[in-house]
Amino acid sequence: MAHIRRLEGGRWQARYRDEDRVEHAHNARTRAEAQRWLDDATASLVRGDWCDPRAGRISVGEVAETWYGTTAALKPSTRGSYRGLLDTHVLPRWGEVEVRRLTTSAIASWVAELSAARSASTTRKALGVLRSILALAVADRRLAVNPAAGVAQPRLPMKAMRFLTASELEVLADAMPSERDRVLTLFLGWTGARFGEAAALERRDVDVLRRRVRIERAVAEVRGRTIVGAPKTHQARTVAMPAFLADALGAYMRDLPKAERAVLFSDHVGGHLRVTTWKRRVFDPAAARAELTPPPLRVHDLRHSAASLAIASGASIKVVQTQLGHRSATLTLDRYGHLFPDALDVLADALERMRSVPPADSVRTLGEEAEVVALPSGL
Repeated sequence: MAHIRRLEGGRWQARYRDEDRVEHAHNARTRAEAQRWLDDATASLVRGDWCDPRAGRISVGEVAETWYGTTAALKPSTRGSYRGLLDTHVLPRWGEVEVRRLTTSAIASWVAELSAARSASTTRKALGVLRSILALAVADRRLAVNPAAGVAQPRLPMKAMRFLTASELEVLADAMPSERDRVLTLFLGWTGARFGEAAALERRDVDVLRRRVRIERAVAEVRGRTIVGAPKTHQARTVAMPAFLADALGAYMRDLPKAERAVLFSDHVGGHLRVTTWKRRVFDPAAARAELTPPPLRVHDLRHSAASLAIASGASIKVVQTQLGHRSATLTLDRYGHLFPDALDVLADALERMRSVPPADSVRTLGEEAEVVALPSGL
């Protein structure tokens, strides 16, 4: 039941009952304003997206903690990242605000302020967390729509990828201060494993004779602690090694503890390496000694180098995807497709040959065998 009545003093009041027969009222200055409010409420009831106005009085902070509790099954590193974004960026600004009072324009202003002070990546992640929190409020029918859904994100700057040649990779490895660091550098540069994946390797993961390494875990730094969890895509994989790397790894492992769970590239107390510490103390000085800087060389550039070397060897996109552990071949192609110029050259040459064939020779009868132009599998 819904109706509008005039109050004393010239104001108007609209009233209706929700699905639970609870009555709601709204006072307005004009009858038209009261009617608009009543029409909106009635339409929401008909569409099935009606929200009790009182339900939106909960704070963003309360919904945020409920949302964070739903992420328990995610990787520890992901949850740690979310917790940091909540405590540093989201809750200080929105924690005490009722969810019903958030507007798209207010959130857009916050994003602009955050972009001016922080990186585009951090801003996008913080906005993503707020969107997820408000999406839960929508799902719980505390909000009709998500006010953060239409807010534009800052663009991510393109990070220049650096590709080391095989000889440069060897020079860098030789500049390392220890055999552990030399073998680790070669392993990263030739297999494309992520540093966290390499840091989590144990003796049982290596099959020197078959030249294979099984990647099932990854080390991540979460709020100052190292945590071992699943690889980035949550999928285990097997990577291949060239023979020289398998030999180097086998020789290195002879001096390691014989326990199957012994960490392959451990720190001085047998624990897991931290990429930030290793980069500062080992990688950066070695890159300087090898005269590979400037420009700056990142640890992750070893992974890019492995992709480049694999592509140069003739590997297809699918093989490179499997080796690197990308979720899809599309991601691999988007990131490294520009390293396949030879395939495009072959296509261009094949098209040129087709154009140069005399018209009479290019006509085929039904019984004749069609000419097939073979292109590289990576195209």
